[in-house]
Amino acid sequence: SFVPNPIWTMHRKVLLLAAAAGVADAFMAPMAPGAPKLSMRRQGATSLSMSIKEEKKVGTGNNRMTDTGFTEPLVERVEYPSSHGFEYVVKDVLNEKKFSKQEKVKKEKPGMSIFDELETLAAEARRVGGADKMVGFEADVNVRLKWLGLFHRDVIAPGTFMQRFRVPNGKMTAHQWRTSAEIIQEYDQDKNRDMWDQQGCADITTRQNLQLRGMRLENMPRHWKAMR
Repeated sequence: SFVPNPIWTMHRKVLLLAAAAGVADAFMAPMAPGAPKLSMRRQGATSLSMSIKEEKKVGTGNNRMTDTGFTEPLVERVEYPSSHGFEYVVKDVLNEKKFSKQEKVKKEKPGMSIFDELETLAAEARRVGGADKMVGFEADVNVRLKWLGLFHRDVIAPGTFMQRFRVPNGKMTAHQWRTSAEIIQEYDQDKNRDMWDQQGCADITTRQNLQLRGMRLENMPRHWKAMR
């Protein structure tokens, strides 16, 4: 029987790699003036490697966010005289036009400030008839409340929230289970509803966390104190 020669097999792989590189070069557009030059060199008799010849290392120097490049941190620690203490926020020197929606919201007002505004937001939700009707509070309702683990279901069920609780090691006491059940029962009044309806129910995630669905912002201060 025929047994392939290991040395011949190794050299054949090298030749195939070199041929593939030549084919790829045929389909590549000419490089722009000043662009990094690519070169292929042989290392010993067993491998090929790509190296980039360039005068300036990629990822340093000026960038689109700030003129200082990456030589200084892009965030700074800011102390707040409230219950949450401090938070890291992006610096004023950054180009805000490049911020994502979430970064713009955090820049306008720290997310942790929502701890001190929960009562005010709940009162406004009661006044207008739900979180989905709170004009002018969109950033608080849809983004900052996530710092409390509250996710507005603005598409599937406007005005309701899913609240996620992290459960270390998946362990909860009987009292914690009873409290969670009592809270979610408030939103499970329709006994004839579809069993797959996500309103007024709880689920355990694959990471052993607890999620309560169908929560209303109007009642959150009371629920928050009970869960604390």
